[in-house]
Amino acid sequence: MVNRIREQMESLASRRKDNENTPPEPHWFFLEAFADHLDDPFEVREAKARRHFYANMPIFIHPGEAIVGQVDWNEPLANSIANTHIREDVLRRICEGAFPQNEKDRITAMVEKVRPFCFDIFGSGILTEEEKLAHECALAPSTFFNGHMVPAFDYLLARGLDGILEDIRKYRDRPLTSEEGNFYDAMEITVRGISVWISRFASMAQKLLDQKAQAYDAEQLVLIQSICANLVHRPARTYPEALQMMWFFMALTDYDSFGRTDQYLYPYFLASREAGMTEEDAMFWTKSMLIKAEECGGILNMTMGGILKDGSGAVNELTWMMMRAVRENGFRSPNLTLRLTADSPIALWNEAHRSLATGQGLPALYNDDIIIPMLMEMGYPLEEARDYCLAGCSQVILPGRCNFACDIGCYNLLKVLELAMRDGRDGFFGKQVGIHSGKTEELDSFEKLKAAYDAQMKYMVQVGTSINNKDIRLRKREGACVRSLVNHDCIERGKGFFHGGARFNAVENEACGITNAADSLFALKKFIYEEKAMSLPELVKILDGDWGGHEALRLRLRNKYDKFGNDAGEVDDLRGLISGEWYREMQKYPGELGGVHWPGEVVFIYHEIFGLKTAASPDGRKKGQPMASSAGASSGLDMHGPTALLHSMLKIPQRECRTCCILNVAFQKKLWSANRDVMMEMFRHYFKNGGFQLQINVTDRETLLRAKSDPEAYASLVVRVGGFSDYFCRLNPNLQDEIINRTEF
Repeated sequence: MVNRIREQMESLASRRKDNENTPPEPHWFFLEAFADHLDDPFEVREAKARRHFYANMPIFIHPGEAIVGQVDWNEPLANSIANTHIREDVLRRICEGAFPQNEKDRITAMVEKVRPFCFDIFGSGILTEEEKLAHECALAPSTFFNGHMVPAFDYLLARGLDGILEDIRKYRDRPLTSEEGNFYDAMEITVRGISVWISRFASMAQKLLDQKAQAYDAEQLVLIQSICANLVHRPARTYPEALQMMWFFMALTDYDSFGRTDQYLYPYFLASREAGMTEEDAMFWTKSMLIKAEECGGILNMTMGGILKDGSGAVNELTWMMMRAVRENGFRSPNLTLRLTADSPIALWNEAHRSLATGQGLPALYNDDIIIPMLMEMGYPLEEARDYCLAGCSQVILPGRCNFACDIGCYNLLKVLELAMRDGRDGFFGKQVGIHSGKTEELDSFEKLKAAYDAQMKYMVQVGTSINNKDIRLRKREGACVRSLVNHDCIERGKGFFHGGARFNAVENEACGITNAADSLFALKKFIYEEKAMSLPELVKILDGDWGGHEALRLRLRNKYDKFGNDAGEVDDLRGLISGEWYREMQKYPGELGGVHWPGEVVFIYHEIFGLKTAASPDGRKKGQPMASSAGASSGLDMHGPTALLHSMLKIPQRECRTCCILNVAFQKKLWSANRDVMMEMFRHYFKNGGFQLQINVTDRETLLRAKSDPEAYASLVVRVGGFSDYFCRLNPNLQDEIINRTEF
């Protein structure tokens, strides 16, 4: 088994190197069919383009593979439609390609036909000038992302493609509106396209067998052929078949998130074990699927553990096997998460410690005792709340039953303070981005400054929620065919994913800069209003100059005044106050499809991206530098140990942070390894007292510095970034420095 897994890893490494040297040729199957069916209803047009794409795109079975299947995104338009929309920048890139003139003319003609159907929120005329500014200046930018999802794998594995076709026909056998009829037509076309795609892998395996291809293992090809041929029509019956079907649909839904994998797969695992599958064989198939997850390069969340809908424990043999497989593979993928509580068995906490000791930052830990009651407070039934999982980086969702538009909106709370200090003027771009909330010289008390901050924060939320609702409104022109197919209630209701088909709807958002805003407000309170060391207009002028000629002042503001993360009461209380105010303000606004806008502190890499557009701040941060990562302290400013950091975090009303409240903590390897029981007890205490989540880096500063200077020697070094793990040497220098500068306990 070890040799067979090693062969797959070596094959993956070889393919990556080949693709770097010779990128695959693009192709235009989706574009062709889309352009040929412009007069069809939008969801039927998309379904026909998908069917043509699935039937013709290049497919591969690589030597050593046991799990097969990838969607070849070398047609940019197909990748775009997987995110449910066509973008103008994608169309432009297609036309800019270096092709023979006759091919270029053909492509350009197709693109011009398709261009009126592209997603262009800026060119659509639906955004106000204020909304455009809020996006462009990183006050309330939208990611224009369709949101993470977890397919209804329980339904998919149990019914199979023919079973789904039966359900489509059953629900369409009733009086229908024309829109419902179009929806069911699109669903049937999509299923048939997927069947053709899967059958092509069975045919390719048979062809390689017939050719006696020397690089391939004949026994493995027989299994691939049999599994794929079965899945063309029938539901999964064995563990390998379930893994393969799950992977096929991960690819089809744009490599998103697995959900509660140890629950969906467990019945098939048991069936195969009873039929004679050994532990070694089970591990081989498990690792083979995880290698495919690594190959695609996405952030594929996979949730383990937790409880079942009836309240009983969900940890099973597959939970342990998956955790071990991820640990032994040593990749950045999947983005493994573990549901547990302070009272979970010590063995489970110790297994998490063992995995985290590898330095992968996996698994991230999530607290059922916070998240389940939180979901019930929001109106979700107990059984649904118990079945939550994580998607993307760290967004809480209900698998296969929701459209929460995860990760669509981001909010910059440090930019709010930037505007508040300048009567709405952006200190980075020099534009009037916010509302008029009081001239700088008029803010002669901390209470007036805080009132200006509150006014700008409320304006930011109003503008940001409007942008994101309009974003979702535009998506109603698209079919989201595969997402609609594998989301409970869409088929039953005859409605698409962006047309009210999902059982639960909401809009999940993130925030950057809350810690920086709290640290800055506290420094201003002390330095300007209590010590009266300088006037606010004088300091704002220095900030506009990015501290030029005032390094001593910058260090004073950075180092003299308490910072969040050190169990220092007043600044921690201020952090908790402004966090809760933003959380509650967000939830006043309804989502476009239902539900409300959820607040969250999951930054991905936005703390670096939006930091590039944010002026110097009173916490001592320079212009353009990254902000604090997620909900934690600013890099290097939590100096009183991990217990102090956790105590500070508990001042945040984390249960009101609905998307997720992420905390990154870094430990030296020696300390981590030598103090397992102390570490786990500290984390259990944090969870017992209200901690939402933990993600942990176990490394050391010296290793990171060496990796930055010699990336080839540390190509496999994995670190936790902002809700996900990635290879350190692939990160941009700003993110590398931010991670290096995080306090290492």
